[in-house]
Amino acid sequence: MEFQQLKEIIDLIDHSSLREFSLQDEEISLYLSKNKHSESEKISENKTESKETNKATSNEAAQETTKAEKEKTTSQQTPTAENTSPTGYVIEAPIVGMAYLSPAPDKGPFKQIGDAVAVGETVCIVEAMKIMNEIKSDRSGILSSIFVKDGDIVEFGQPLFEISEEQ
Repeated sequence: MEFQQLKEIIDLIDHSSLREFSLQDEEISLYLSKNKHSESEKISENKTESKETNKATSNEAAQETTKAEKEKTTSQQTPTAENTSPTGYVIEAPIVGMAYLSPAPDKGPFKQIGDAVAVGETVCIVEAMKIMNEIKSDRSGILSSIFVKDGDIVEFGQPLFEISEEQ
């Protein structure tokens, strides 16, 4: 792997929402982390928490409240949210990168929920290392779910879309 490629990877990770990245090659092993806490700080925090049981009890109550709020929010989400389990064919991200749901910022989306999708039709773009990769459907049907938002960082194998059979 060339130095310029490593610089591009580091730049891509630096400008993404990813917190950790690991790459192993025959030549190199690369690990990047944007996490602020070191292992010793985590151990120190754990000791402090075990001494302050009253604070832990109030934290648990706060977490339960937050969990209840999240469940309420999740129940109000649209079918595009991750709270639904796919029943149709799922198009997954073939690479890690940034997902774009439209061909250009000033254009409308490639597809919306309810649109017909044909085999070979572009459904989104995933940008990786400044290369725009068109993601094409390998099934025809009706777009029933979108699991990502425009500009989301996607991982390899992450569900992007669900296509149901035409009715």
